Amino acid sequence: MSVPAPSLVANGLVDWAARTPERVALHDRERALTFEEAAGLAGTCARMLVEHTGERRPDEPVIPLIVQRDVAGIVALLGAFYAGVPFAPIDAALPPAAVAELLARLGGPPLAVLTHPDQRRLVPTGTHPVPVPNHVRDPIAPQPVRPEDRSMVVFTSGSTGRPKGVVLDWWLHDARMGSPRREQRPPGTHLPNLAPVHWTAGIASAIDLATGASVGIIDPSRLDPLALLEELDRQQFARIALVPSLATQVLDLWPEGRRLESVTVVETYGEALTWEHVPGLRRLVSRDASIRAAYAASETVGGVFALEIRAEDPLGTGRVPLGRPRDPGRVRLEPTGDRADEAREIVVRGLVAKEYLGDPELTARRFGVDADGTRWWRSGDLAREGRDGQLRLVGRIDDMVKIRGTLVEPAEPERVLHAISGIRQAVVLPHRTSGGATRLVAHLELDAGSTLTPSEVMARLRAELAPHLVPRPLVRHDHLPLLATGKVDRMVLRDVPTEPWTVAPPRRVHDDVERAVAATAGEILELDGVHPDDDLWELGLDSLGAIELTVACSELGWGTLEPTAPLDHPTPAALAAALRVGALARASLAVTLNPEGARPPLFFVPGWGGTALAFHWVARALGDDQPVIVIEARGLHTPGAPDRTVDAGAARVAGEIDAAQPTGEVVVAGHSAGGVVAVEAARLLADRGRTVAVVLLDTPAPIPGGGRSRRERLREHLAGRRAVDVWRAALRRAHAELLALHPGNPERVTTARYRAFDLLAVRALRRHTTRPVDIPVTILHTGDLAHPDRWRALAPDLSIRPIAGGHLSMFVPPYADGLAACLAAVLGASPGA
Repeated sequence: MSVPAPSLVANGLVDWAARTPERVALHDRERALTFEEAAGLAGTCARMLVEHTGERRPDEPVIPLIVQRDVAGIVALLGAFYAGVPFAPIDAALPPAAVAELLARLGGPPLAVLTHPDQRRLVPTGTHPVPVPNHVRDPIAPQPVRPEDRSMVVFTSGSTGRPKGVVLDWWLHDARMGSPRREQRPPGTHLPNLAPVHWTAGIASAIDLATGASVGIIDPSRLDPLALLEELDRQQFARIALVPSLATQVLDLWPEGRRLESVTVVETYGEALTWEHVPGLRRLVSRDASIRAAYAASETVGGVFALEIRAEDPLGTGRVPLGRPRDPGRVRLEPTGDRADEAREIVVRGLVAKEYLGDPELTARRFGVDADGTRWWRSGDLAREGRDGQLRLVGRIDDMVKIRGTLVEPAEPERVLHAISGIRQAVVLPHRTSGGATRLVAHLELDAGSTLTPSEVMARLRAELAPHLVPRPLVRHDHLPLLATGKVDRMVLRDVPTEPWTVAPPRRVHDDVERAVAATAGEILELDGVHPDDDLWELGLDSLGAIELTVACSELGWGTLEPTAPLDHPTPAALAAALRVGALARASLAVTLNPEGARPPLFFVPGWGGTALAFHWVARALGDDQPVIVIEARGLHTPGAPDRTVDAGAARVAGEIDAAQPTGEVVVAGHSAGGVVAVEAARLLADRGRTVAVVLLDTPAPIPGGGRSRRERLREHLAGRRAVDVWRAALRRAHAELLALHPGNPERVTTARYRAFDLLAVRALRRHTTRPVDIPVTILHTGDLAHPDRWRALAPDLSIRPIAGGHLSMFVPPYADGLAACLAAVLGASPGA
């Protein structure tokens, strides 16, 4: 047995904190830490963990870390490395039922590390919450560990229908410190982390810090693709990691000739890299940049294969090969059948995980030890060796697929479907769309006499599964096809049309307009058999898809639709009717949801680039009797120049509220930057004698008296004057984009347009000073909002409530119901009535 010693990761951070204490180590949108601060907070967190775990023992429990993509999540990881306790990062955005299952899999741990106060609701009574510290207090030095002891459990999708728990040891983390990729990196390299903190790719950021790199945490889910590239350009990263299809999404918006000049290496992850992706990636980065395709899994340390596509290398066709093993002794190909020409399974040797948590049968199938004592792991990936000696991936032994960049097992949603009363049989299969993406489709056979509806099934799925695991569409079968053995014939199901399950028999289309709109909706949603009366939102329409749909419908030649038309017209038949009457762009900024409701309306002010489309699910959760009026920014979907100051926007919002509700108490809610506008509009209404209450949704507190924010100072600190110049150039491009677009013309609505409004908001907020208000203010905040209590200096009559979800995901299932309940409490009503 080896001699206990602190983890190399913890020792590495201690070393860099001593060598460069004042250098920025870690930052996100709200917060930055120096190496000295990061090491101090890690030691403080470790002291809290050691105090609660007590004496070390071989069977000590695995401590869950409830994390999200921010500085606090990385500090939690570093604290666990310092404390030397086994830990399990868990995504805070998972539905509560999913988190409860993972905690039960860990054996009901006695404590859990929370990175934000609102996460207390995710841990059961009896589990002691340990908050990640915000201040350094009595830090301890890194604690000794034995390399062969378990260090971490990473939950990933599993073939049993439950997430697999991959158990790693401390030796694997130490091995990551010495990877060729990190050894070749110069100290002080500035790296982005775009991966979730609970993934192994996100956990790798803690190891990057221990090797002297500084890390910038960026959440791609909070930025459109164009805005993400703008952020990467602004921070001047030398190496970036991207999902390959991102390039194809933004090329039409990315200015011709513009490049991320600082980027010299692009690493791809999340989906297969094809040669068709390479030209787009080359157009985005510097001319001499190289492209590397990653082969990664939670069960092994990355860097198994070496493949670098240099700028001068010719293009191939199809899928880019894996390359050659970095160390030939680490990889072998094992036959899966008797034929010599069959693909073989990749088996990785050496740096592999210990086992699967609580699953000895699966562990025995996938892990083993060679005669020389080397551990190995069967990957399930099938490959062939080409004439050039490079391996090419050709598929998987099982059905695991990547959905939105995450490797998932369809058995997970199958397990939820089988637990729903009324479903006799359920099979979830991956289907390739015409656009090349992969989605999950659920094939269902119901019990005789079942009264289940598609909406009820979808509600259950949204409540228990992460969004990327929710299958769309649901396809109902009278009888699922069977093999002679009595099992479901999955091969037959892969080829059946994916016609969505509806309650009422579909009626025939009324005319060519309905037929064309239904067909167009089917193309955008990539579904077979979309019918005139289908609710497009239930079929998976989202805000970006709604904009694409209205633009496509406007191009059919029967009329013009505004981008928010699917809110009032959620079916192809309703959209067709709007086209027949020649629906034109509206003049009012206000979009009314649930217009027949009898209650006083709730007013929403989105961020300046936000649209009414985002509030669809919240309005549904509030119920048909609760009108919701969303006041969009002028010029976004209506004629007129955009308001360029907060005061101008607030005056326009107050005017819209007076016009819609001349008397009575007003409740106005603002999201993000729209919250500042909502506060100023409420001040104007109060000055006119109106009774007003304000709800702020993830709205950062303005800096009293204006001035530069810490984020702006950090921007200058990290990248010098060039970063400021890049930011100003981006603002100038946004203004030019606004001038080039004809307001109110949906055919010219682009992602760049929304980004332009976002940049206008940044400029307006920097010039605005918010004065204290004597108005009741309620803050509803997710973990994305730092220090909501800072609003207390501006709004003494303040109440603060945490809510589930993220900055954007709070508006969609499964989190929209919780947000609606909080809003209903402010309104004094019951949601959904």
